[in-house]
Amino acid sequence: MNEIVPAGLDKRDIGYEEWREYKFSNGSIYRIDCPVALYTRLYGGTTHRVVDGTGVVHCVAYPGPSGATVLRWKVKDGSPAVSF
Repeated sequence: MNEIVPAGLDKRDIGYEEWREYKFSNGSIYRIDCPVALYTRLYGGTTHRVVDGTGVVHCVAYPGPSGATVLRWKVKDGSPAVSF
């Protein structure tokens, strides 16, 4: 069954990546192992979401005064991974 991608979002398959890292201005590194999907807004925005192979969604937010932030969550079975 195909996942329904919410309106206004673009989903890209990144299952070919072994891992993805983000290096923040304070020098810290946030690593996502086994990423499978990348979600962005069609009309721009300051965040994007990466879903990993375990179903955890990582939201990488635009850096603010305190640096960048990563928020992550796991959705319930059957729920869309991302709905912004």
